[in-house]
Amino acid sequence: MMAYIDENKERLGVEPICRHLPIAPSTYYEARSRPTSVRGLRDEELKIEIVRVFKANLHVYGARKIWLQLHREGIRVARCTVARLMRELHIRGTTRGKAPFTTTPEEMAHRPEDLVERDFSADRPNQLWVADLTYVRTHSGFVYVAFVIDVFSRFIVGWQSSRSLRTDLALDALEMAIWSRKDLDGLVHHSDRGSQGGIKWSSQHLVMEVVRDGGAGASADGPRDDESMRISHEAIYQALYVQGRGALKRELVACLRTGRALRVPRARARQRRDGFITPEVMISARPAEVEDRAVPGHWEGDLIIGLDRSAIGTLVERTTRFTMLLHLPRSEGYGTQPRVKNGPALAGYGAEAVRDAITSTITTLPEQLRRSLTWDRGKEMAKHADLSIATGLEVYFCDPRSPWQRGTNENTNGLLRQYFPKGTDLSRHGPGALDAVAAALNGRPRKTLGWKTPAEALNEHLLLATQGSVATTD
Repeated sequence: MMAYIDENKERLGVEPICRHLPIAPSTYYEARSRPTSVRGLRDEELKIEIVRVFKANLHVYGARKIWLQLHREGIRVARCTVARLMRELHIRGTTRGKAPFTTTPEEMAHRPEDLVERDFSADRPNQLWVADLTYVRTHSGFVYVAFVIDVFSRFIVGWQSSRSLRTDLALDALEMAIWSRKDLDGLVHHSDRGSQGGIKWSSQHLVMEVVRDGGAGASADGPRDDESMRISHEAIYQALYVQGRGALKRELVACLRTGRALRVPRARARQRRDGFITPEVMISARPAEVEDRAVPGHWEGDLIIGLDRSAIGTLVERTTRFTMLLHLPRSEGYGTQPRVKNGPALAGYGAEAVRDAITSTITTLPEQLRRSLTWDRGKEMAKHADLSIATGLEVYFCDPRSPWQRGTNENTNGLLRQYFPKGTDLSRHGPGALDAVAAALNGRPRKTLGWKTPAEALNEHLLLATQGSVATTD
């Protein structure tokens, strides 16, 4: 309060401000004329020492470590005092791990109307549901939890947990609620404006499929202003452990695409044999038309690695998101002959095998759809010069440790992990199975394509190209 008056007294005056605050002007003047207390003087001295220790330790020490360091230097102070003064100084130590986040609003997405108009009350069950996401800190990381609450009974009618945020997390919770409550006439489902990346279906698909089938209404914005709609961590724990009979870990691992209970860090090799990559084929030399996605025919590629050095190649067209999968069978003698240094790659994804697989697959397309190919820096593309001669593709390579430069392909690989999980033998999938998976992805509506499928988008480009060639001939 004193700080507010100090900031605005020159502009508004002390007396006008005090008329609107529970403080008399005489009280303010007396407080400002009063000498600094012993505690205040002590705090100023301690602030200097706290800042000194904080800077001397690279700005990473928190309240506990600064408190211990001050005690080592003979400065007696309480730990709570150190924490209080650090808050006043607006400094804090570095914490391990990543900061959690729940929802990311997407301003451009369609936003249903607020059907409840901020009135979070219900006269009967299944009249109003509210949904939200939160997180729970565990020993192995953050667990993100989506839950759906019946406003009338405050009962959690649907929930789902995951180690990562995705649209399926919220959709699974809502589908569980719809399954558990059969009579949904007149139901309104209310949620905030969060938007997470989906695997199979997005929230717009839900509006078209799940909610429509249940006869429910969807409402946007969120119950953040209504404190009665908030839920504590204890309630989430009870819902998870009581309903799941303590099987939180098993269900959590089962819903992960990777199938790993813990995230195992993998050391990257500091030196890679990428001498075949020259400045002429770096991504910086790629034409500008590739970035704007206006012209089809520019592809991104990568390998999906499985158990026992098995692999599947992926090709994704940047404009239409059309996907083609490369069958990379193991060569004869794999597993029976001893490995020879600098010998032939028997696992199936050597440079020659990948070159041949890309050539046989990409040449099935017209020439106007074979413009460029962007790959990572893997050794499987050591024969990129031969590939360019055989197919007419201009091959470019990403910068080191920059998978985001092939964002379209990376996102597609994430979708493919649903069909080809990590830790499985990918060599057991034949060409027919790969074609079926590619057809499933190419028949999946995409929001970025205006809810067209990649196959439809590619077909439109082919028709336009055919009509243009016919008109030129006439």
